[in-house]
Amino acid sequence: MPAQEVQQPQAQQMELPATGATEQPRPAEQMTAEPVSMRGGEAGDICCGIDSPLTITGNIISILTFILGVLASYLTFYTLTRHALSEIETFKQDVDTTQRQLRSVLDCYLSDSCLAPAVEHDPTGSLHALILTLTTTLDSLLREMEYLKTEHLGKDESWWFYGELCRRLRWANKRKDISQRMAKVSKLAAKEHKDAAQHDKVHDHGSSALA
Repeated sequence: MPAQEVQQPQAQQMELPATGATEQPRPAEQMTAEPVSMRGGEAGDICCGIDSPLTITGNIISILTFILGVLASYLTFYTLTRHALSEIETFKQDVDTTQRQLRSVLDCYLSDSCLAPAVEHDPTGSLHALILTLTTTLDSLLREMEYLKTEHLGKDESWWFYGELCRRLRWANKRKDISQRMAKVSKLAAKEHKDAAQHDKVHDHGSSALA
């Protein structure tokens, strides 16, 4: 009997660790599981942060497109301003030619031997006003072209120097304005020619009727 009583407590003592071993490991598993999930999350973030080949290709294409756009703008500016002086001289020659022709018309308009009296040929004064408008526009253009030509003459620095770059920028800005004004002069000259032809027809018709 004493031996049995001694053995029973030993059995109970041996069972307790067994039951305790099955109930107590849960917190330990949770503690060890959390770092694993955290490590897995970090690995997932690193994996997701790496760009795919398609994304990298798209970024490279965007950068190349931007560079090509800047290069195209640069080439356009260089092309427009490369022959600035020759363009200025061409514009000036056109203005000089048109101005000489217009002055001959104006001299004829004011001369009694060419077109007199002016009241008969231009009773409303529209032709005279048109000629004066053309003369004023051409004088303004000629002064501006003379200034631009003087500014560009004797400038042999490379085009990327600051002073040369400023002159090219000014010409690029003026070029469009001068082209528009030259087109306006052409329209006014065509209108003047048409009005003069109409006045001549009216005058010839009146002269033949009187004869």
